[in-house]
Amino acid sequence: MQNNQNITLANALNRPREPASPRFMAPTTFNPSSSQVVSFLSHYEAAANCNGWDDAYKIMYYRNFLDGPANEWYQQYAGDIANSNNNWQAIKAAFRKEFLGRQYRALQLRLANKRQTATETLRKYC
Repeated sequence: MQNNQNITLANALNRPREPASPRFMAPTTFNPSSSQVVSFLSHYEAAANCNGWDDAYKIMYYRNFLDGPANEWYQQYAGDIANSNNNWQAIKAAFRKEFLGRQYRALQLRLANKRQTATETLRKYC
């Protein structure tokens, strides 16, 4: 097994495929409209550890657990030659930057537009 610090996107995607062990634990699937970035990544890491995946396997299987716009983003990310030497930590950071920012902006907008109605108690408003 390679040192995880030296695993890049390019060499992980070109690694020979091996079947998953019988104790396979499927990570949850991330969809930006219904999932939280931090909890998805935490669950993905936990499932990867349970399955005995090193960083190469985390990279190889990652797109299988991304849905909709997240999967499209990853396909573009993985297809960009500028990202071919990125390791798992860099991929996670780029993913957080892309999708955590979206969720943060949506939450900011929701909070900015939240108003207490005349008949709403403070407890109900909060």
